[in-house]
Amino acid sequence: MNEVLQAQEMLAKYKVAADVWSVTSYTELRREGLAVERWNRLHPGSRPRVPYVAKCLANEPGVGVAASDYMEV
Repeated sequence: MNEVLQAQEMLAKYKVAADVWSVTSYTELRREGLAVERWNRLHPGSRPRVPYVAKCLANEPGVGVAASDYMEV
């Protein structure tokens, strides 16, 4: 996270604004997104559900960059 915050500061020097979001688990975001997608397919007559991450980022303009320190050996 420290490197991400440093990158944000570096970008600001070039007049590039960047928001920093922290993600606890990309796996859980994916799992929830797939569950919502499945529910929407199985309930076509109901109001579609929206994944949590889509709600959070719905009004965020521009490009998003994700970084993780998760490592698997």
